[in-house]
Amino acid sequence: MRLTQLEYFKDVAQTLNISQTAAELHVSQPAISRSIHELESELNLNLFIRKGKKLSLSQEGLVFKQTVDNIFNQLTTGLQQLEQLKQHAQSRIIFTIANSTPLMVEIIEQLHHSLPETTILVRVNSHSLPASNPGFIDYYYQLTDHPLAGYQSVPLLTERIGILVSNSSSLAKLSALSLADLDTGLIKLSTSPFQALVDRYLTNHQVALPTVITTGDRKIICDMVSHNLGIAFIPEFSWHAYLNSQQVCFVPLKDEQLQRTIYLNYIQPKESEFHHKVVTSIQKYFTKYQTRKEHFQ
Repeated sequence: MRLTQLEYFKDVAQTLNISQTAAELHVSQPAISRSIHELESELNLNLFIRKGKKLSLSQEGLVFKQTVDNIFNQLTTGLQQLEQLKQHAQSRIIFTIANSTPLMVEIIEQLHHSLPETTILVRVNSHSLPASNPGFIDYYYQLTDHPLAGYQSVPLLTERIGILVSNSSSLAKLSALSLADLDTGLIKLSTSPFQALVDRYLTNHQVALPTVITTGDRKIICDMVSHNLGIAFIPEFSWHAYLNSQQVCFVPLKDEQLQRTIYLNYIQPKESEFHHKVVTSIQKYFTKYQTRKEHFQ
């Protein structure tokens, strides 16, 4: 027994006219007649009394009509309750990122400013989804350095990758650097998409620099550079929270091909004003970098 069969029966029981019901439902008359006959065969009952082209409900049909009406009334009530629950549920943003990023704090701050009642979760290197909660409507987003297959991908920021040097270093006096200028040890970020991009670039250009230290702490990298213990490849804008501009400076490479793009990836939800606000708010945050002209000095 299918819901469609019950719907056709309910409407025919109301109109007692198959042609009229077919026209109202935009369904062919034979399809409705066939559905009614299948329902009667399944119940082993005659739900209608047929006299020529006239229909009337049998005694069994009258009883069954009450049952079907109750089913659809309960279904309508249930759908209304679900819609009310949806309207009162709190929207929850869930970010998945491959590695921790200094951008995340400011993105969250931006979202809290534009969507103050929103719960935000950040998951690092997690492939599992958090347990569903009937009190939340979840919206999933991923920040990556490449578009993800099967997702809508929005480019947020394209930034050059250059060299962080101490202000006391002779390299700080140059307006731009070539790889041949790099004659000191490298302070590297631990395994990450960013460091992998830099490593591929150096390998492709057949440059091998000694590694002073490898760490996952960006602040340690910047502090060591400030003491002139080495140099580091860094993105032009997105590490700014860790930089002490009085002790270090960003020097671009003459070869500007080394750059990265940060993408916001998501599976497009059904029409959602909330989702639109999330994407717009994140894009607004990155606008300050897109329009920024000066470099770190």
